[in-house]
Amino acid sequence: MGFFKKKILCPIDENTRIWIENSMIWLIHQFEEKTLINVKTLIPTKEIFPVNFDGSEHCALEVLPILCRQMEITIDVVLINFYNDKIIELKNDSGHSLFTEQTIDENYSVGLYFGKSKDGKFEIERTLLNEPDKLIATIAHELAHIKISGENRLEDPDEHLIDLVTVFFGIGIFNANSAANFYKSYDKWGYSKQGYLTQQEWGYSLALYAYIREEKNPGWKNFLTPNVKSDFIKSQQYINATAHKVLV
Repeated sequence: MGFFKKKILCPIDENTRIWIENSMIWLIHQFEEKTLINVKTLIPTKEIFPVNFDGSEHCALEVLPILCRQMEITIDVVLINFYNDKIIELKNDSGHSLFTEQTIDENYSVGLYFGKSKDGKFEIERTLLNEPDKLIATIAHELAHIKISGENRLEDPDEHLIDLVTVFFGIGIFNANSAANFYKSYDKWGYSKQGYLTQQEWGYSLALYAYIREEKNPGWKNFLTPNVKSDFIKSQQYINATAHKVLV
């Protein structure tokens, strides 16, 4: 009956799988495996983020110290500025509207990292104050730049590696959930994409994070969006079935 056993497939291609695993190994060498194992996985609860997300700049300033502590960054060296992205509205002949922030095949983080300012602080610009998960994800991504570029670990790191830093430091749930979002109402629909890893790559990265931490059934997976959670579970199944070739 073994002939009919369903083969467990990896949700990402082999080259990408190897890149993610090698990148995670590099991060372990940079920040030590004990950091990855002992870090607390942040989830979207009031206990973790006791912040009144009212769309004001103040809520971003309350999120910042939480993420700085999580990523072992001194908050005094971080400066946040604020700006607004332009939203594009497209209308068709029927009168329906499509609101979009970028094209489907375009990836970006919606935050901007400028390195050190004249007064010696790492300067970040950000937006999305009305969307808590994306706010957290964007600040985390830009703080990840500080961990890599600001701490002189790589001069010009790949943005995909920067995304992985958020996974390493236990914030990946927010960035994964913000990777792709469709939204619609009775008269309009839209699409927004944030970050550089794909949904499937986020699923595999989080499964690898859980594997290294020896978390077989982490409760935090229930905070993932359905699509990311599905890829996370598929990735877990693949990693468990092919453990001999993982992280080698």
